Amino acid sequence: MKSRVSRDYSDWLDKANFKAIFTVWIAITIIFGMVYFFLATDTAHLEYTVNHTQVTSIFDTIYFSFVSGTTTGFGDIVPIGGFKLIAIIQVVVGLLLLALVTSRLVSIKQNAILSELYNISFKERINRLRSSLLLFRQSIERIITAIEDKSFKENDLKNVNGYLSSFDYALAEIKSELDSNIINKYTKNIDYVNTEILFNSILSSFEKFVELLELLDKTKIVWKKEISIGLATKCLASNDKLFESLKNSGLKNETIHGLETRKRVIKDKLKNQMYD
Repeated sequence: MKSRVSRDYSDWLDKANFKAIFTVWIAITIIFGMVYFFLATDTAHLEYTVNHTQVTSIFDTIYFSFVSGTTTGFGDIVPIGGFKLIAIIQVVVGLLLLALVTSRLVSIKQNAILSELYNISFKERINRLRSSLLLFRQSIERIITAIEDKSFKENDLKNVNGYLSSFDYALAEIKSELDSNIINKYTKNIDYVNTEILFNSILSSFEKFVELLELLDKTKIVWKKEISIGLATKCLASNDKLFESLKNSGLKNETIHGLETRKRVIKDKLKNQMYD
């Protein structure tokens, strides 16, 4: 319970803006002023320095509270007895809150700049992932074109293994980005549009690979080697894990259903090509 309260307090400090902190400071100052008024006794009270009489006006106790909270100290009203300790506590609390207000004022522009830089970095990461998938499809397309033009050499099959390794790495990076949407609340989430584009791009990449395997079988080119089968199987496994994150992506159910149906068709075709 204590840990949860601590986390909630920390979250509030992280998210609190200038207006929220200033409102809290005003509220605390007024509360201290009411404490000075309602808890006053003969031995613990506020006193006017001019005539040395006890303060009995709530307006003046709140006035003293604001003077103490800002550490101005005009000296026209002073605490007596136990109220000296309360005044010290208020000064400390007031200084801490004023420090927070000041830091928020200073950091507004910095936060705006950092937010803009983060957005640029985030967009670059998404574009890099999309580019990786596009590069994979283009590489496979070049091999398909070479086979159709009869310029393909069986040694070129080694390149396919490199393409599959890069493809699997891209799948792992995409999963990491999607998982960060859930695990880390301070990071920017991938929006619905980019999520759908990424998954469609992934499935298009698998479809292009299936197209290559079908052409290889049709032209009697032997490709079924242990390393190639292993890399293709690894990509399928990574894709299965990636699709688990799709449930928490926020996409519409019909969109998710369409992507999963397309994935199953591709997976069945790929398995048939690998193990038949």
